[in-house]
Amino acid sequence: MAAERSNPFTPTFGTMPPVVSGRADTLGRIAAAFTDGPRTPYRTMILLGQRGSGKTVMLNAARAMAVERGWGAIAASASVSDVAGELVAALRDLPPDMGWSEQPAGFGSPSPRRARRPDLVQAGSLTRMMTELASTAQSEGSGVLMAMDELQSINRTAGRDIAVAVQEVVRNRQLPMVFIGAGLPELEDTLLGDDAITFFGRCLKVHLDAITDEAAAYLLTETAAVSGGTLRPGAVSVAVEAAHGSPFLLQSVGFHSWDAAADPAAGITVRETDVGIAAARQDMISQIVVPVWRHLDDTDRECLALLAGSGGAASPGLFQRHMGRWRAARRLDRLIRGGVLERQGSEIRFVHEVFGDWVRRQLHLHGDTPALSRSQKDVALAALQADRRATYDEISRRTGIDRSYVGRIARQTGLNEGRPRSQPHTR
Repeated sequence: MAAERSNPFTPTFGTMPPVVSGRADTLGRIAAAFTDGPRTPYRTMILLGQRGSGKTVMLNAARAMAVERGWGAIAASASVSDVAGELVAALRDLPPDMGWSEQPAGFGSPSPRRARRPDLVQAGSLTRMMTELASTAQSEGSGVLMAMDELQSINRTAGRDIAVAVQEVVRNRQLPMVFIGAGLPELEDTLLGDDAITFFGRCLKVHLDAITDEAAAYLLTETAAVSGGTLRPGAVSVAVEAAHGSPFLLQSVGFHSWDAAADPAAGITVRETDVGIAAARQDMISQIVVPVWRHLDDTDRECLALLAGSGGAASPGLFQRHMGRWRAARRLDRLIRGGVLERQGSEIRFVHEVFGDWVRRQLHLHGDTPALSRSQKDVALAALQADRRATYDEISRRTGIDRSYVGRIARQTGLNEGRPRSQPHTR
């Protein structure tokens, strides 16, 4: 009898799949955040992982745990322009859904969600709202979860306001609130290392590395079994190898293989899995590769074009010959922290070979090769002209060029006039 056609590998890859594999330690820490006392380090946690590593899935797991325990759950993305305003709106919307016997004072405001200007949401007001909500939750014998995704996109002002509020509620007052954020590894060089916002640096950091082949195989077979399906010999190993430890790719391969299968109950074949792999690669290109590429600058693209043209693996010397030792080191570190590249032994590789294949194909089809011979002066000059409000420090971070050299080029060309000295600006 054929299995139900309902696909257990949900196509919404950020939601909770029916089986979560390879993340037992992380799930245990999240559970401890709700069950341990107020002094536990798990009450403030930041998940770090490459794109497609399952950060959003873990946040959704946290929300499910909160709901099971009768806790309120607030979710927000730091990628929106007014994340503090979104949090205020979520806080106002939460109490009616909770069924608590007491409603916190000042909540349930009839004013529209977007009525307040973003610059009017201050740390003090956010702290008062969160304190009142957590205090009410405590009186009801529950608590509140705040889950925040895409932390690498948060602006400095919102980050400061949220840090002040969470620290006051969780650490100073020890009220029942759990804060779990998620972002790319580059956070360790930005938000987590910001001397002006030390709270995030003191949060427990949990790294979501690639899942093992054993965990990947278990996820595929058990998820298929949920709906009465199975994978034939060879299909599992083919899918696991193609996923390369990426939960995103693995879930996508499972979804498309199930859809391609004539009869999942009789077993998904290797050929049907190959169809699923091809479709999953397109998912990764559209949902991860292309959005990342659009946000890279010319120097980033130059690095990736060099690497793709070298077959997807190269020693650091390749980049040093084109860009200079110091500039190449800074740029490669930026791309590694950003989840695009990785070090394997003495070589630099794409985290996902899908990315390398896509770049190579673009270069072949469109000849869209970034200029590989631009001097540091040309790069610095272009960056200074593109953003006349950026500080020398910002230009240096973006280009990997020494700050003093950036300043010299700015003075020589008159691009130093009216430029902020040290404080970065927000676009």
